[in-house]
Amino acid sequence: HRDLHRLIRRQRQMCIRDRLSYMLLAIGWGLYYNTSRPWVKEVLGYSYNFLFLLMAVEYAPLLLALIAGIISDYIGRIRAIYIGLLQSLAFIAAPFLDLKTLPILILIASLASILPWVNIVALSMVIGRRSGTTYSRIALGSSLGFGLSGVITLVLDALCREFDVLILLTYIIASISTGISTILVLIVAKRVGEYRDFLVINFGDLLKFITKNSKQISIVILSFTSIFLGVLIAWNALSLKLYGILNNVGLFGLISATIPAFTAAISRPSIGKFIDLLGPMKSYLVCLIAYLLYLTAMFIAPSHVFIILWFIPIYPLLDTSTYILSAHMFPLSMQGSASGLVIMGQGIAGLLALLTNLTELNYYSIYLVVLLSIIIALISSLIIKPIR
Repeated sequence: HRDLHRLIRRQRQMCIRDRLSYMLLAIGWGLYYNTSRPWVKEVLGYSYNFLFLLMAVEYAPLLLALIAGIISDYIGRIRAIYIGLLQSLAFIAAPFLDLKTLPILILIASLASILPWVNIVALSMVIGRRSGTTYSRIALGSSLGFGLSGVITLVLDALCREFDVLILLTYIIASISTGISTILVLIVAKRVGEYRDFLVINFGDLLKFITKNSKQISIVILSFTSIFLGVLIAWNALSLKLYGILNNVGLFGLISATIPAFTAAISRPSIGKFIDLLGPMKSYLVCLIAYLLYLTAMFIAPSHVFIILWFIPIYPLLDTSTYILSAHMFPLSMQGSASGLVIMGQGIAGLLALLTNLTELNYYSIYLVVLLSIIIALISSLIIKPIR
């Protein structure tokens, strides 16, 4: 009983540290997202080409997430996570260099962030044995982090009279936050390693597993990419609709990001329990149907109903169901690869969303693209089979 009590206490400590790491990672990147677009506008004006370049370097590295997960599974968590410290160095350098170097620095930071991000999720799956409840408790740190980043930005904006000072303080905090996040992931990885739950596997076995199940893995990537694409396009289009209703930058930031982040954090534990109760495949199908109905309602809703719908915390259902489904398709020793699969789907979706800028789309044609994306995700999900 004493050994069991000690094990439970250590697991709780690991969960808390993993959650705190996720929160600090989200704070760092949230601060970057909150200030990078205004920074571009202040220095370069409405430079859409530069903005699209920035978006590309933010999303393109996510395509390597599966490879990052495989590397982590092969060489070990700790050596892989050390690379994450580069994002801290990139952030601290940003305010001291010309803005036109920002895409290079963000490319470095984004590449470096993949390994801690992949392993935060992978560690949560190992600690909780692929439990949706455990992952949700850890992932609420991410929701809180993005919410807090909005509050920090508002406070810094109120305190700093000079825009350059705002940028300097923002990126110093982002650097410290992501640096501490990486260190915490290292601590958790070492503790998990003490229980020998997360062993480095033979690369041949890993490659054999992926090759053998390549068809099912490809279907999962197609489904994940499709739903993330639909949600991303919808979010950008509906954000413009929300700003048109509010017509106030401060109020827009509060309603569009800060409040939803906190409501998402509150809802995550319940969503995790729901997914554990229903199972990974059924919960993912429920998620896709829920998004189909929710986004349809958002596109046709009048202003007052639209704002109420905006506060519904539906994204944690997508986030948790995709990670849990992927986690159940891979052995515990390959959870880096499992989480990398989800993140890669987000990266492909981000780059595909950029292609929509090449064509003129109106409000209703955007909805049709969103609808088609979700339908593709739904159809492909119906042919996903468990990997034995």
